[in-house]
Amino acid sequence: MILLQLLFFCFLPPIIWIAYGVYSRFFSFFQAVRGVLFGLGAVLLAAALQWLLDPLTRVFSGFSALLFASFIEAALLEEGIKLLMLNSIPEVRARSHAFACDSSPLDMRSLLSFAVLIGVSFASFETLMYTLRNPSVLFLRSVTSLFLHVSTALCSGVFLLRLRADAGGGAVRYTDAARYAVAARYAVASVALHGFYNFCLGLGGFFIYPAYVSLLLFSGFALYLWKENE
Repeated sequence: MILLQLLFFCFLPPIIWIAYGVYSRFFSFFQAVRGVLFGLGAVLLAAALQWLLDPLTRVFSGFSALLFASFIEAALLEEGIKLLMLNSIPEVRARSHAFACDSSPLDMRSLLSFAVLIGVSFASFETLMYTLRNPSVLFLRSVTSLFLHVSTALCSGVFLLRLRADAGGGAVRYTDAARYAVAARYAVASVALHGFYNFCLGLGGFFIYPAYVSLLLFSGFALYLWKENE
């Protein structure tokens, strides 16, 4: 019974998001389930690579070890894998190319809906993994992990949109260099926020407060990105 309650609590957010996405016709139920599996794949791949990187992490010590673990082993690795999984979804690739051609609001919102799905799925599976090892972290991680991974996944979605912006003829034309520069800001922002958040938590003490404040502010920014593409 406790395990069932744990599973329900961890996976309530993706259940709600799938219901909303299917109702809004951003994706079908089958596409949503496949997206959740991509999120699971991202968590498993990240965990495996982090395990392989552990010996390298031990080469560092003190402050440098925390920097490496926060910005490379956690932030860069996890955000890179989430972006890879998001871009591997066939519907995402189709919608991002459609955006490049006509900037359709529906295509933009659908792509970002898949990004949120990857983020909420990643957060749910990650929370489950941590909670099985330490049940006391369930509530805190279910909230912070959800905010963190959904916000950064939304930035990854916008990164894909901006990367292909006006590749075929939208309202605003960019050179390739300018297009890459505009897109890169969102990818860098997601890695920087994730790394800063983990780094502050690793420092502990007073530094947990800037960690939570930065997470709250970045979540507000992600909400702005979502509303901007309505």
